[in-house]
Amino acid sequence: MENRLKQDILSEASRCAGRVLLHREETNIVSNQSEIIGYWEMVTDADVWTPAEVYANLKNLGYNIDYKRIPLTREREAIPADVDAIQRRVQK
Repeated sequence: MENRLKQDILSEASRCAGRVLLHREETNIVSNQSEIIGYWEMVTDADVWTPAEVYANLKNLGYNIDYKRIPLTREREAIPADVDAIQRRVQK
């Protein structure tokens, strides 16, 4: 999934002169109203990394780290196996 997202981003940049459309949320503290702001960001192939690529690069730089993806989302409650996997990673 992460590799597919990376390819989608690079494809959009290729079609849009090196730019991708991003969005940020800004909240007015006084009115407690939120607004979504779209903006264009210039990117190159070297700017777009998957989490696995970031961790591999850090490991290559000498950091004593290890990457394990345990997918959790708001749409699905964590099951006992997810909790066990997280505990195993923390205790390592």
